[in-house]
Amino acid sequence: MMGKKSSQAETDRSQGDGAVDKIRDLLFGAEMQDYEHRFKALEDSIAAGNQRLIDEMNNRLSKLELDLAQQMEKLDEKRESERGERIDAIAGLDRAFQDNVETVRQSIEQIEQRYRREYQDLTQLVQNQASDLSTEIGQLNEEIKGSLTQESERLQEVLVNRGELAEFFKEFSVRLQRGGTDTSVDG
Repeated sequence: MMGKKSSQAETDRSQGDGAVDKIRDLLFGAEMQDYEHRFKALEDSIAAGNQRLIDEMNNRLSKLELDLAQQMEKLDEKRESERGERIDAIAGLDRAFQDNVETVRQSIEQIEQRYRREYQDLTQLVQNQASDLSTEIGQLNEEIKGSLTQESERLQEVLVNRGELAEFFKEFSVRLQRGGTDTSVDG
């Protein structure tokens, strides 16, 4: 006897749950789809923004690398040109200018050292700028993540409030199915 009542109650409950699900779909189905579309649009917007930022940073790095390569090529050409001119000048000098040859050689070494320092400075500058760009990308990424988290939390609060309303309607429906006499709300 007890088993029959229990299975009857479960059958009634499952039928009530099905009705509540239908009511919930009718009431909230369009809004849930709207939220899904909003989340998808937000994700797409963030992804597009990240991609634009990455593309812009890549373009900047490419330009910096190209500028550095051009500067280095000019410096190399200039160094080679100056070195060649100095060597030609030294070859044309007489033995009487042997003392000056040592001075010119030292001058060439200083120029080469200066160009090496300039090259190292330019390399360091490019590395610093790349590091700064990477830091900016990281900061922007964190800001975007924070914004997305806040928006998700706000939308979650809205969904929770609607979940409570759905629970109320479910309870109300169950009470109506039990006989409809006790329609007071406990919460």
